[in-house]
Amino acid sequence: MTNYEAVKEMFQNSVADYLMEFLGHTDLTDQDEIVEEFLQYQYNTDVEEEHVCQDFIANKLTIYLEMEKYVCTEWRYMGDEEYTERGLVKIVGLWKYYIASDYVNENYTELKAHYDHEHEPEEPPLQRQQ
Repeated sequence: MTNYEAVKEMFQNSVADYLMEFLGHTDLTDQDEIVEEFLQYQYNTDVEEEHVCQDFIANKLTIYLEMEKYVCTEWRYMGDEEYTERGLVKIVGLWKYYIASDYVNENYTELKAHYDHEHEPEEPPLQRQQ
């Protein structure tokens, strides 16, 4: 597993954890609304500081370059012109948004089922009949 793949996997695991927490605090029921609200709340509101981004990629240029490549590809796929902005904070932030979006959209049903199973109400113990 490359350093990039390790960072991606670690991040996807944290996305799953954050989604589970988010599901416990939302009143939304529609999947599309839940996903959109989650992504906006978790990955499209705050800009991280540069040192946080450096720590996230473990100061490895190869990880940054893979992220930049992914962001540029996704940006073009979305129908926009070529992505021309650069910089660690912008690339890492957009990469996190794209990866989280892909991961949640691809795994929502499984993650939601896991959440529902973990949080289903317990049945009261059977009462003895007298």
